[in-house]
Parts: sequence; structure tokens; C-alpha cells
Amino acid sequence: MKGTMEDILILCIGDSNLIGDSLGPLIGSFMDRKVIEDNPSVKVIGTLENPIGYNDLIRITEHLNKRKQDYTTIITIDSALGSSQNIGKIIMDNSTLCAGNGVNSGQELISDISIRGIVGKNYEDAKRNIQELKNVSTDLVEDMACKIIFTILNMFKCWTSI
Repeated sequence: MKGTMEDILILCIGDSNLIGDSLGPLIGSFMDRKVIEDNPSVKVIGTLENPIGYNDLIRITEHLNKRKQDYTTIITIDSALGSSQNIGKIIMDNSTLCAGNGVNSGQELISDISIRGIVGKNYEDAKRNIQELKNVSTDLVEDMACKIIFTILNMFKCWTSI
């Protein structure tokens, strides 16, 4: 990260009209309002007002493939479905993120850091998974969003103090 917060892209995937899929846009809205004020070189794509849904992913993937060199770090954030025992867990790693896997064929996104919040059970069936995303608790999504935002803000503090 070179000890700066230059040219960071935070890509927040999800549908703000579907509570279980709104984790990314919820985080994006907060980051867009708070972090961008303090760090104009951080760009956020995907908010509650302007969400990045599955249909937008091909365009976003093309953008990332063409402009990867414009960003020192790309952070992708998305809701995910998983096993029952993993609901509420947050997975952060340095791999690509495959968005839309639970309800579509999935779209792989370039990222340096991917963050996935497990919001519900994956039934391996698109219709059941969409219903699962509709039934997710707002409290769960908000709690996970707070934890992820806190983690990202702490990462930013660490990067700028190096």
C-alpha cells in the first residue's frame, strides 16, 4: 500500500431493494459520505442510492480490466450465502470475489481485498436463495456493515501510519 491512501477503489456490490443483498450498498453509502470527505483519492462505487446489481457487473468488470493500473488497491464488498453455521461471519482475504454466485452464474471481479458477509444459507437453488435474501434480518445486515466499516477504517489508519 506504500503508506498512502492514494487511488483506492471500494466496490460495493448488491441490490439495495433486497435486504440480504444490501450489505455492499449500505457500506458504500457510509464510506462515500464519511471517507471520501477525508480522503478524496478513495473512490466508492455502489451505494444505496446507486447500487451495483448483478446486471451491472459485466460493465464493472470491463472497467476494472481496463483501469486496474489506476488504483493501488481495489476492495470489493458483497453479501454472500453459505452454510448455516457460517451465517453472520465475515470473510476477508486477498482473492478475487465472485459476485452473484448464489442466484446467478456469478461474475468474478478483480480485487486486492475481498470482503464477504455471510447473511444467509445457500440452498444451491436460485429461487430458494432469493427467498433467503428477502428474509434476512435487517439487524444482521446492519451489524455486519458496522463491523466491516470499522475494519476498513482501521485498515486506513494503519496504512496512513506506515
